[in-house]
Parts: sequence; C-alpha cells; structure tokens
Amino acid sequence: TQVSLVTMFTIGIPSFFLAQIPNEKLIKGNFILNVIKNAAPAALTGVTLIALASYVGNDIFGLARPVLSTICTFIWAVVGLTYLILLCRPFDRWKIMIVSACITGMVLFSIFLKGIFGLEHDLGWQAWCIFAGAVVLVVPVGFINVKIISWVNNKFYNSVQKEITKLPSIQEKIDNHKKARRKKLLSK
Repeated sequence: TQVSLVTMFTIGIPSFFLAQIPNEKLIKGNFILNVIKNAAPAALTGVTLIALASYVGNDIFGLARPVLSTICTFIWAVVGLTYLILLCRPFDRWKIMIVSACITGMVLFSIFLKGIFGLEHDLGWQAWCIFAGAVVLVVPVGFINVKIISWVNNKFYNSVQKEITKLPSIQEKIDNHKKARRKKLLSK
C-alpha cells in the first residue's frame, strides 16, 4: 500500500497529466536510453537513501519495522517528488499545478489516510532525524548519481556503438541471402 501511495503521486498522476500537454519537440537519440538516463539517477538516489536510512534506523537507533517503513516511504516520496520537479522544468502554469497537486496530495494522504496506506502514527525524534538527514542528502546524492549514470552510459554506449559498427549491417545480410537464393535458383 505504501508503494501505491508514493507511485500515485510521483509517477501515475503526474505522467497522465504531463502526457496531455502538447509537445512539438521531436525525440532525439535513443528513446529507451533517454528514459533510462532520466529514471536511473532517481532510482539509485532512492535506493541509496533508503538503504542508509534502514541501516541507521535499524542498526543504530533500533527503530521498529513499521516506523522505519514509514520513514523510508517518506524518503522515497521526497526523492520522487524532487525528480518530478526536475523533470518538469521549464515550468508553465500547468506543470506548476500538476507538481503542486502531487505534493499536496502526498502530504494530505499521508496525514489523513495514513491508516489505509500502512503509515505509522507515532514516529519519534530519531525517525524524524533520519528523515531530515535524508532530505538534506537528496540533491547531493542525486547529483552524484547523475554523474555516475552519465559516466556508465558514456562508457557502455560508446563501447557498444564500436562493436555495432564492426558487425555487418542487416541490409548486407539480407542482400547476401538474396544473392545466395538467386544463385541456388539459377543453378537448378
């Protein structure tokens, strides 16, 4: 249920409404690679901060699992909403409304519907300290992850492109196959 809460306001609702905004720009480059380059830093940032919060909450403070789960949900939401803001740039009035509605919805659902989404009511000061520390680290960890993903992409993409250029083209294979079939038919 916590996954549903976060993905509703960081992926589902924003993607539906952002897809309704007219866009005249052509997609440049490899579509899937562009999607992965935009999504991977957010995912890596979320995993990094949740792993760090889980370690600190469990091994240092000994927080109960429901409390730790709630804090990790909040961290994941902050990471998702931060990347939503970054991906919506440049802002216009529609994007501002979409982002504002998603942030407001996340906060209101977390407060008034916390029982439905399995969020703990009493968190304690240790949990809020972990959450505050993670919020402070979202941008720096995200920046580092963007650089890491970019570096990996450049290394991987360039090496794959070099190997692809060494391979015979598909058109060459088709032409060779046609020639072989003609020779075979003519020889009969």
